[in-house]
Formats: sequence, C-alpha cells, structure tokens
Amino acid sequence: MGNPVRPDRVTLPELQTAGCITVGILGATGAYIYGNAVFVTAMGATANPLLGIPFVVSGFGVGCGVGALVTPGLLHVLFGY
Repeated sequence: MGNPVRPDRVTLPELQTAGCITVGILGATGAYIYGNAVFVTAMGATANPLLGIPFVVSGFGVGCGVGALVTPGLLHVLFGY
C-alpha cells in the first residue's frame, strides 16, 4: 500500500508492529501480576513460578493482537495520523 502522499509518516505495518509490541508487553505484565496473585491465593507460597509462563505468553499474544488492530485506528482518531 505504501504512503506516497506523506512519505514522512510511518506505514501501516510499522504502526501495527509498534502497537503489537507495546500492548503485548502491557498484556504480558498484567497477566503475570494477575496470574501470580491467583497462584499464591490458590496454592499458597509453594506455587511453582514456571506455571505462570502460559499466562504470560497468552497475555502477550492477546495484547499483541489487540494492539495491532486498534493502534492505527486509535492514532487516526486521536491525532489524525
């Protein structure tokens, strides 16, 4: 698709990548914090930290998908980008 009218702006895939990374990291962090609270509540202090890895990976995957879809439209609505 490119951007021939405004070559100084980033392309849509670049916006999607930035949104994927940022929202994915936020999702993974939130999943880690929430998962850790659930594990400690359910199993006590003996919870194995490796059990939280699926939560973190799932949080990043979901956050990445949402960020890639929402970021370009959100930047367009908020800043006319």
